[in-house]
Amino acid sequence: MSLDRHNSRKSRPAQPLKRFMQSLFRQLMQLSGRRSAQAGFVFPTTLLLILMVLLTVSALTFRTFSRSTQVISQRDQQVIYNAATPAIDRAKAKLEFLFLEDDRFPGAPPVGDFMANMMLPLADRVPNVAGANLDLLGGLADPYSLPDETRLDINDDGRLDNAWSFPADVNANGTIETGEMAVYSILVDHEVRDNAGNVVANLSSVADNTKADNLVTRTGPLATTQAIGPCPSQSVVEEGWQVVDGQGTSDIQKNFQITAFVTNNSNSVNQTFESLELQQSRVSSRANKWGAWFRTDLEVFTGSDFKWNGAMHTDGNLIVGDAMVSYMLTSQNSCLYDDRASEITLGEFEYDTDGDGTVDATFQGQAVKGSIRNNTNGGTDVEFHLYNGNGNPPTAGTTLGNGTDSVDGGAPAEIAVNPIILFLQDRVEHVDQSTWTRDADWEDSDFVTTGRIVNDPAARPFVDDFFRADNRWGPKPRYDNNDDDVSLNNGS
Repeated sequence: MSLDRHNSRKSRPAQPLKRFMQSLFRQLMQLSGRRSAQAGFVFPTTLLLILMVLLTVSALTFRTFSRSTQVISQRDQQVIYNAATPAIDRAKAKLEFLFLEDDRFPGAPPVGDFMANMMLPLADRVPNVAGANLDLLGGLADPYSLPDETRLDINDDGRLDNAWSFPADVNANGTIETGEMAVYSILVDHEVRDNAGNVVANLSSVADNTKADNLVTRTGPLATTQAIGPCPSQSVVEEGWQVVDGQGTSDIQKNFQITAFVTNNSNSVNQTFESLELQQSRVSSRANKWGAWFRTDLEVFTGSDFKWNGAMHTDGNLIVGDAMVSYMLTSQNSCLYDDRASEITLGEFEYDTDGDGTVDATFQGQAVKGSIRNNTNGGTDVEFHLYNGNGNPPTAGTTLGNGTDSVDGGAPAEIAVNPIILFLQDRVEHVDQSTWTRDADWEDSDFVTTGRIVNDPAARPFVDDFFRADNRWGPKPRYDNNDDDVSLNNGS
């Protein structure tokens, strides 16, 4: 019994220690459990953040690289585009020269073959078509090729075409390197036929490559819808010239296609190409548009009532001073009614008189109230009907008088065209331009804003108002201003 008590006393001190150790272990286990739970959350979160940062940095790096490549490509593209633009400008200048300066251009709208042959050297002209036997312009073998240009055969038919190449600083580094060049072409044909007369390609051809191989324009005029309505017989293709909606029937349009191609001289992945295409529509007047055409002044002084319908043109001045009413061509309900069918156009020209390539003389035709015959600004005001929109009645009652004409001051004989200069130098100028000025309000007048009286260097038809009774120099539409026999300098 006593032994049991002794044993019991010895075991009591161990119980608190046991409880303490158990409590400590429980706390450690709880702390360890909490840390393990936190470690299971922090590690994947940290890993995910690291991955997101890596992906973001990679994306930004790739975007920066892509953007740099894009900027380089855009810069190269802009450089190439800038190199192609002069080619387009050259082609546009040649078309301007063709229509306004080439004295072989006919008075009536020419067919495409004729215009193509006008620009081609004699040996490379399309045979058996209009213009194949045209004289050389100025005796030059190839006047439509500039000094730094080379003609090309772009359809591989053995004949040189209206296509040229010229050196160009394509890389924009200030130096024209080997292989750097721009190429451009001018297409004017609306169809091509074989030797048997069969159509090989025309505007209706479906495949563009067929048109390209035969040098046919890809489209017709920019306003490609054929004219319809009261005059369907007028809405036909006339040798490539078309009547289009909204343009009446007195004028016809034709499309000219300019194509330019440029590439840089790089063999790297940044090699860039640029191909530009320009469609230009030209408007021409039919031969029956004009009721009156004068190379010198057009003076209306009838002495009695005079009525006029339709269009007039003078390379000089319009001088009116008597009872006259100028009507539109026809009724507003007619398909022939539009502003251009009844326009009155006055000459406007620029001249290089000394041959240095710069304009040093200009002429602008005037609408004058008065009479050359009496050299007076008197007479009756002249009434002009003005265009008021298609289908609407014209505006009547607008008169041209001393306060509404295009000049301030001056007598008609001073404003008139100098006949000596016109006859002997084929140039239009006023007799005396020191006594009068152009009216500053004329451009805003109803005559101009409605298109009734405008300045326009219209192409000359085949007429001859220089015919002389002795037939010494006529009939002939113009004189050669390089002919020493016809010169103001030798007293002729």
